[in-house]
Amino acid sequence: MSYKKIVYLSLKSFSMAHPLRPGPKFKSKETNMPHIGKLIRTYINKHHIAKSAIARKMDRNRATVERLVKRPSIQLAILWEISEILQYNFIADVAAQLPNTYGNNVPDPTLKLQEELQTLREENKILKAQLDAFKEVLRKS
Repeated sequence: MSYKKIVYLSLKSFSMAHPLRPGPKFKSKETNMPHIGKLIRTYINKHHIAKSAIARKMDRNRATVERLVKRPSIQLAILWEISEILQYNFIADVAAQLPNTYGNNVPDPTLKLQEELQTLREENKILKAQLDAFKEVLRKS
């Protein structure tokens, strides 16, 4: 085997296996990923919002917004900007498509309600015991 062929094969295997260089192993499976452009386009169409109005607020031209709504993925900073302009949380829509088993740092909004429910259950248990005691007293009299 020639020296050039060995170097080529070494470089080829390095580029595929190296974690910082994209290779076949690191290609995203876009079929599982939501199409961000479609999410935005659907919202814009549903609410009859002109792309030119969004472009003005983003300080970009209309063609740029047209390209954005056709792209399957968008940089987070741009998605954040569009979310703020439209006052709609596209990031939450994307996150909602991930499995519930994935962790996050979002506080559980039901935690306070769960604690209140537990307190009410305990109070209900005490009241039932008191009711049973009163019923017993009434039966004896």
